[in-house]
Amino acid sequence: MSLPYIIAQTRLDSHAPSYMRPAGAPAGGEAMLGWALTIIAVAVTVVIAILLVVAVLRKREDPDSTTTRNASDGTYRVRLVSGLSWIYVGLAITVVILLGAFSATVVSLASSAHAPSPPKITMDITAHQWWWEVRMEDSVPSDAFVTANEIHVPVGVPVEIRVQSQDVIHSFWVPELFGKMDVIPGQINVTWMRADHSGTYRGACAEYCGLQHAHMAFAITAEPQNMYDKWAAAQRATSANSLPPNAALPPNVLRGETIFVSTCSGCHAVRGTNALGRLGPDLTHLASRQTIGAGLIDNTPANLMRWVSDAQAMKPGVLMPRMDLRHDDVAAVVSYLTTLH
Repeated sequence: MSLPYIIAQTRLDSHAPSYMRPAGAPAGGEAMLGWALTIIAVAVTVVIAILLVVAVLRKREDPDSTTTRNASDGTYRVRLVSGLSWIYVGLAITVVILLGAFSATVVSLASSAHAPSPPKITMDITAHQWWWEVRMEDSVPSDAFVTANEIHVPVGVPVEIRVQSQDVIHSFWVPELFGKMDVIPGQINVTWMRADHSGTYRGACAEYCGLQHAHMAFAITAEPQNMYDKWAAAQRATSANSLPPNAALPPNVLRGETIFVSTCSGCHAVRGTNALGRLGPDLTHLASRQTIGAGLIDNTPANLMRWVSDAQAMKPGVLMPRMDLRHDDVAAVVSYLTTLH
């Protein structure tokens, strides 16, 4: 068992997501439906079990329900007590329960599909093996921005979520905020959410998608509107604008930027530089993220060193290849990445 796997499981167990603890819509309605179906299923099971026990233990002798023989003429007299009426009653109860469950499920699905009012925020989610690309749309196209794996939303605001896949089938799910939504190549599926309480909610891919399916996590942080506006403004900035004007950067950081652009720009983008890659996550504000590797490990300089040096050792199968860089070159790249707030 690898160390990254143990760390990931520890992070997961520290706050195991559950749809039974809804923190907004439409998760609240889905949780109510889940509880109702669970209670009905348990009640039906208990009633059936009791009836079976009663039927087994009950002793009854009824001469009118037995078969006897007439000795005088050799004929048989048969009189059996019919239980057909109870079958009709049981069938009617079953039909009512199933129709009620079906109707409640349809209503819940309908409420999950459409926000109650025009959403204020729209985000496009693109699933990759094994990370999430996030594009926050805006009424002003130039104000849209791209990030990865970590999403912020304002509390109490409906958010439309449009999902699609770049490779295989995935499933986008935050149990405390909304139900599972299939992410299918060549198709855009739509759901929505509204976080009613501040906090950070863990999400995951809920459809097996390959070797690192279990390590394809993301996080949605719900916060007050002013804090969200501050986060969004920072995300819109280029890497150059995120630094103090005329900042005197250490030589190691400048060297790291040069190495990054020449080595990593084919896959990664950093706005404000010549790194324009689209295969991997946008790293413009990497230093502001809590984790790397789609929730795999904490975003620290030491972990960045390990990741840049050999991502395959930490997350086997990931598309990022092993980098053949000297240790001092990796250290320079990490020094640069830690400035990307």
